[in-house]
Amino acid sequence: RVDMILDKDGELIVLESNTIPGLTAQSLLPKAALASGITFSELVDRLIHAAFLK
Repeated sequence: RVDMILDKDGELIVLESNTIPGLTAQSLLPKAALASGITFSELVDRLIHAAFLK
């Protein structure tokens, strides 16, 4: 996730870059997955599976 703001001239200013997304059921990544039809449990299973493939 990258947090940004617009300055008075409309230029983007990067405030923070967070490369480790939250993984609680209320975090944005699980909510985005759910919007795509992926349950929290399935998301965790996919992440674990992907980690084993590395």
